[in-house]
Amino acid sequence: MTYKFPKLLLNQLKEVSQTEEKVLIIIDGRGGSGKSTIALQLSEILKDALVIPLDAFTVNQIDLFHPDIIAKNFAVDFSQTQYDEVRISHEIARTDKKYIILEGCFSFKNLTTIPYHYSIWVETPREVAANRLNSRERNDPGRKHLQTEIIELSTKMWQKSEDAYITAFKPQLTANVVLQND
Repeated sequence: MTYKFPKLLLNQLKEVSQTEEKVLIIIDGRGGSGKSTIALQLSEILKDALVIPLDAFTVNQIDLFHPDIIAKNFAVDFSQTQYDEVRISHEIARTDKKYIILEGCFSFKNLTTIPYHYSIWVETPREVAANRLNSRERNDPGRKHLQTEIIELSTKMWQKSEDAYITAFKPQLTANVVLQND
């Protein structure tokens, strides 16, 4: 699917780029909301852009499919995921790209030392995001051994953390722009 970006968003990014050497854009949304796809498509439009998936920089990665986690029956708060902001800052400093797009779940809350210029929240209905997430996990070669019930249970655990994050932090209200991705 090709996402149609609002002209307002592109104009605002262009405006910011006139005064900043590098423009840091942060994209947040539910798992399965389309953050990665939107980040890649935005990078193609902006041309001089680097996408940094924050999943590669997690410090306390929790294995969603670990039996001990599943046994806790939804008691894990995945929004407590921490990102290695020092490594991310090094990646930002190393690139000569004008635009750096950081994308990941809970990123508005958990990126505390990286001053970004523009924030995007990807709004996707909860069930649509869950279906995408379940489909992605089922098609992941490393997850083929998992039963569908385990994947769906893990998605519910993840969604509980997302719901709490959205309720408490209200990222859709703090973002510069909200993109609908149904």
